[in-house]
Amino acid sequence: MPRTPDDGADNGRSPTNIVHAAFNRVHDFVERWLRHRYGLPMAVSLAVALLVLSEHAYRDTTATMRDTVELSDARFMSARLLQLLTDADAAHDRYLLTGQPQYLARHTDAMAELAQVQPVIGAFLTSQGADGAAAAHWLADFTQRERTRFDRSLALAQAGRQVDAAGLARADQRDTDMQALRTRMAARLAHTNASLRQARNVMHDELLVNRLGMGVLTLGTMFLLFLFVRQLARVDRERGVQRRALLDEQARLEIEVTRRTARLADLARHLQTVREDERADLARELHDELGGLLTASKLDIARARNKAADPAALLAILDRINEHLNQGIALKRRIIEDLRPSALTNLGLTAALEILCREMSASLATPVRLSAAQFQISPEAGLVVYRFVQEALTNIGKYASATQVEVELALVAGNVTVEVRDDGVGFVVQESLAGHHGLAGMQFRAETLGGTLRVISSPGQGTTVRIEFPQGPV
Repeated sequence: MPRTPDDGADNGRSPTNIVHAAFNRVHDFVERWLRHRYGLPMAVSLAVALLVLSEHAYRDTTATMRDTVELSDARFMSARLLQLLTDADAAHDRYLLTGQPQYLARHTDAMAELAQVQPVIGAFLTSQGADGAAAAHWLADFTQRERTRFDRSLALAQAGRQVDAAGLARADQRDTDMQALRTRMAARLAHTNASLRQARNVMHDELLVNRLGMGVLTLGTMFLLFLFVRQLARVDRERGVQRRALLDEQARLEIEVTRRTARLADLARHLQTVREDERADLARELHDELGGLLTASKLDIARARNKAADPAALLAILDRINEHLNQGIALKRRIIEDLRPSALTNLGLTAALEILCREMSASLATPVRLSAAQFQISPEAGLVVYRFVQEALTNIGKYASATQVEVELALVAGNVTVEVRDDGVGFVVQESLAGHHGLAGMQFRAETLGGTLRVISSPGQGTTVRIEFPQGPV
């Protein structure tokens, strides 16, 4: 059955992916917020607000508990008041019937405790508003009437008027007052029960708010701690990656320095050998060719002195001397050109390259085409370009077996590029760079100008040698 576009497994909208994406968005938002310069003060303000809320909840809960205790005490004292009135009345009646003193003592004790309980209940009722104050006033009048009735009844009994005392004790008004007291106390107890329930609800709400506040603060703290630990772990990982990268780069640089040092040492030995070879070649040319020419010229001059009388012989000798001098001049020019190309100094880079390419084309018996743009570079850079092309053409003559060669000089985006291309046998670049001092010399010449050398070649595909360096000041 083909899946529809609404399939969560196809469009990545599964509940797990949604929750993960939401968590990542919240995490990124909180992390950016914490990094803001106002993040920390706002977090501190939130924590202070939660602490204030907790303190307020504590104070309200404490007040509610105090009110609850007072309500519970008032309820207990109200029940005790009714119990004391009942006990005092029962002890009073038994005393009137039996005349036994223990009932009188019980009555006296109950009345004494009633004198202590009644003001407490009155004060509590008075604090409950106008209705409570009215109830407290009525309760005070009632207890006073009961106390007066008990005292008169006891006085009649002690005077021997038992019948009058019993009649006073059984007065209908007393039963009515007791029933009214129970009704009023029941009403106040009901009001007290309602107040207790309300106090419990308030205390429950305060405790719930406190619990929620502390829960939010705890969860927020745990979340911030999680983010902090996660950030530390990320920083540690990044530092570890950077440390490993630095170690790898250090190792690479050490290997590169070792390689470069070995190449420089090899190139230095090669340059020393080349210099000594050049000196030997120069000495040999000066000794063999120039010395031979000068010696032959000296001998011809000596012969010319002896042939002064023979004009024809003298002319022939002078012709040989002239030829010897021409050869000496040519030798001098070749030596000077090898040491420093005069065309580069006198005619400029483009003309010097044209002459070089023409001479190398004749020497190699291979067409050498030059494409050179017209622009100005410093004399040092011009010498580097000339020596690069000279070395490249020399290598082509030694190794390439090419049928055509192209030399290109261009200026691209402020960089001087020089390419020498041939269609020769080519070679494997990685296997041939080591030990090729000509290529090494080209590379170091390019690097002296802040440039690079690139060699592109493969067996049977010819070779391209290219250097590129900034044009720099002229």
